[in-house]
Amino acid sequence: MENTINTQKYEITDTFHPQLPRCRQIRRLYDGLLGGYIECESNLSQDGDCYVYDNSVVVGLARVGGNARVRCNARVVGNAWVGGDSMVGGNAWVGGNASVDGNARVCGKARLDGSAIVDDGAMVEGDAMVGGNARVGGNAWVGGNARVGGSAVVDDRAMVEGDAVVGGNAVVGGNTLVGG
Repeated sequence: MENTINTQKYEITDTFHPQLPRCRQIRRLYDGLLGGYIECESNLSQDGDCYVYDNSVVVGLARVGGNARVRCNARVVGNAWVGGDSMVGGNAWVGGNASVDGNARVCGKARLDGSAIVDDGAMVEGDAMVGGNARVGGNAWVGGNARVGGSAVVDDRAMVEGDAVVGGNAVVGGNTLVGG
């Protein structure tokens, strides 16, 4: 008799998402916890402690790996990546070729699109949007209705809030506060 070790941490159930019939709910194997919804196994790595929780959805070519968590009603779509020790939650939306990595947080109704990157302990929340080729990192915070786009960089504990717009090739860093 040959010994086989089950290396899978979750299984895809037969329960379909009510609005997205191509997505099915997952179940963690070691404790039976029902999770969120994925379109296919390539959406959620079987390695690490990553997981999709609650009513969240990962669809298309989007991938979740490492120790990342996608929770609440969050959506990860397109070719997006969520990895490292990051968390996407609330009603956040991560799409396009966007990436959330490191120890970053994207929550509330925040939206990431294009080739935007949020990493290195940064947080994007509220109704904020990060798009284009913009990067938010280095423990920076973007919140409120703020918009960061183009090839802008928000880094080094900078804060962008209110209705502020940071774009082009702007670089905001060094404990700077941009608000409006």
